[in-house]
Amino acid sequence: MLDLPRIRCAPFHESQGADPIGSAGSYDGFLVVDVLLPWEREVTGQEPLASVAGGPTGAVEAGDGMRWRPLARVPLAADASAGRRRVTEHRARRVEVDGRVLRGPYERRDWVVDEADVVAVGRAVLGLDPVDGAEPFDPGATDGAIDGATDVPAAEVLVCTHGRRDQCCGSLGTSMYEDLVHVLAESGAQVRHQRISHTGGHRFAPTAITFPDGYAWGHLDAARTDLLVRRAEPPSLLAAHCRGTALFAGGPAQAADRAGLVELGWDWADAARGVEVVAFDRTTMATTVRATALLPDGSLRAFDSVVVPDRHIPSPTCGIVDGPEYGVDTVWRVDRTVEVEPVAASPVP
Repeated sequence: MLDLPRIRCAPFHESQGADPIGSAGSYDGFLVVDVLLPWEREVTGQEPLASVAGGPTGAVEAGDGMRWRPLARVPLAADASAGRRRVTEHRARRVEVDGRVLRGPYERRDWVVDEADVVAVGRAVLGLDPVDGAEPFDPGATDGAIDGATDVPAAEVLVCTHGRRDQCCGSLGTSMYEDLVHVLAESGAQVRHQRISHTGGHRFAPTAITFPDGYAWGHLDAARTDLLVRRAEPPSLLAAHCRGTALFAGGPAQAADRAGLVELGWDWADAARGVEVVAFDRTTMATTVRATALLPDGSLRAFDSVVVPDRHIPSPTCGIVDGPEYGVDTVWRVDRTVEVEPVAASPVP
């Protein structure tokens, strides 16, 4: 073991004042499954997620080629005692506009089933064959609001509290979640809040994902989380905590999408969107990304953002150091954003 001081990755990263944009994982869907505590370090290696996902993994390729992130969720006490489990699907919507596919926001379906049926439900959502000897499950047969309720909030916030995976998430995430429960109750926010397993990026703890927009957030506190789930402030005031949307992969794409969010506000988060690289400068590494959105009012808006690597910061080991550290994070910067004329088109469902 090297004789180096122990530090925590999240406080160190936050002390650097680095923009977290571009650090979000990218997935076509999220499968959130109730799993009793305690969780193992790799929670997809324990049941029922092990049978759903086919073993320890951070992502599952579904039968139709979609990429899914399996997540564990802390069950409600009433469900756990009754042997019931909740399974939630968040699937990115797809809209075709003149041959281009725009994506988002995420659409949710929920099921409450007996513990023995969780694997069948989860594998059916992923489009995978049932495990040997199991009856296939039809996800369309019982979808709808949880427990037959019709007033389940559309907005959700999922907070990582996976301490076995990372101490920063276990301590900072859990503390923030406990504060958040009280803050949301006081503000009257109509949002479903849940404790979930590792989402990636524990150096950004406390971390959260909001739905239906699919944005990942970092270095949160309860007050800021309340503001963003209620959309009580414009995105420009919360952008410093936005790691990017799960709809798109890579720093330049996520930075350009966030630039559109800052320009147009929360309507952008509710839009079907697409990104494409329209220019690249090998000398400066500047990437020009066009982000296009079909807004809820039916209008089409587009912005070109010039995204450059601003600097690199170290990504230290959290806790005991047993070898040299070479990890670095790229910090992305948007040099400029200009609105451009989008291609006029009508959406085709």
